Amino acid sequence: AENAIEEVSSETGTPVGTLMLTAPLDYGAKVVAPALALYLQCHPQMQADLTFTDVKFDLVDNELDLSIRVGWLEDSSAQARRIGTFEQ
Repeated sequence: AENAIEEVSSETGTPVGTLMLTAPLDYGAKVVAPALALYLQCHPQMQADLTFTDVKFDLVDNELDLSIRVGWLEDSSAQARRIGTFEQ
């Protein structure tokens, strides 16, 4: 177990892999895309699979890492956190 923890810990210094995320069309284009472009420049071993749509996806069923939503939080078992405001 200690060897496994050591191996995982040594690899977590640099993000690697594909970030799967969804966001609303307007917010995604104006806020998420530019922020993600900067993130990917800083972490060149990362990739992103973006879906900009106003359709709300289930994170587990669609294998998403992150879903950014605009509006009131509906009843959900997912964790939610306010990250900012946006005016259309």
